[in-house]
Amino acid sequence: QYARDRQVENPVVFTLSAKLERECRPDSGFAEFTAHLRAAILTGDVWRMKVEGASHTIRGVMAKLLLALRREKRAIAEERAFYQELLGKVEAHEAKATSLKTLILGKLSATYDSLVRDTEGEFAEGLRVPDLVKRAIPFRRGPDVKRWLACLKTRFQESVRREVAIEAPRLSKGLFEEMQLMRHELTQGISRRQARVRESVVLPDTALRLKLLEELKPKFERIPVGGDINVSSNVEEASDVRRFAIAGSALAVVGIVLVALTAAPWFDVAGTIFAVTGIFLFAAGLIWRRAAILQDFRQTLRRSREAFHHRLDAETSEIIVDLFFDVRQALSESLFRLDLRASHLDAPLEETFRIGEAADEMVLRSQRLAAMQLS
Repeated sequence: QYARDRQVENPVVFTLSAKLERECRPDSGFAEFTAHLRAAILTGDVWRMKVEGASHTIRGVMAKLLLALRREKRAIAEERAFYQELLGKVEAHEAKATSLKTLILGKLSATYDSLVRDTEGEFAEGLRVPDLVKRAIPFRRGPDVKRWLACLKTRFQESVRREVAIEAPRLSKGLFEEMQLMRHELTQGISRRQARVRESVVLPDTALRLKLLEELKPKFERIPVGGDINVSSNVEEASDVRRFAIAGSALAVVGIVLVALTAAPWFDVAGTIFAVTGIFLFAAGLIWRRAAILQDFRQTLRRSREAFHHRLDAETSEIIVDLFFDVRQALSESLFRLDLRASHLDAPLEETFRIGEAADEMVLRSQRLAAMQLS
């Protein structure tokens, strides 16, 4: 036991020497033991044993640390894949909401185009000479040119707003359903994951999302419809057509009467000039000026359509971004923090592996030195 406590069991002489030393006998062999120990020190066996023991200890510690670091990095990678999958679900629902928005905006745009065509047709019919002359007759029952154009614009705006009022709740309901489905999937996915100790995500409050959807209809109602239609300008242009048509018709009638009722040559010439001038004025008013006014009115409606579509798209896109941005941002921040933690593990992994290799190299050098001494 004495030798075992002092770790001198091998060779056997150590055990015998230790026993005799304990009995205080002169032939304990202590001198031989001292000589053997001195030789072991001189040959480097003691230092080699200490180096190998230390290297084994270092290798054991580094192996455990390397295993723990790799396990942590693998867990972070699994966690990152989990949140990446959740982010993919959010993006998929956002894409569905965008598709729904595109579908409804396309329907509203098609309805707007149809109303524009109807308004253009009604405006063209209203520029016919008989209608313009009737509206110019004083004390006649029915709207004059200005009131007719104002009613035309009002009917157009009310028709568009009626369609918007029908489609806005559909869009709001569709977006709400997509948001609720997305939240349900995220909640279920997070609750099914038992080990979520490295990173967590807090989903935004639903009340704020509902408030955004409630603001959808008022935003649609504030979108300008047909704001580019200038009634005063159109009244002046329609009056130009009427004046050209009436003046041309009157001159043509005067010219025909002069040619028909008089036999004098110069009356025939004057009547012919009046008739040609009247026909020219009539044609200028009815054909050239009327066509120019119609073209200008079509361009005005086209600009109104583009402004309406642009504003409608901007309002709905803003709401969709607000609905999904917070959720996507929360998941993206979780992914960023996980990537940051994974990057912090790279340096310890490399250093641990390097220390382990250095310990192995130290043992190999020690063994090579021992072999060289034996040879």
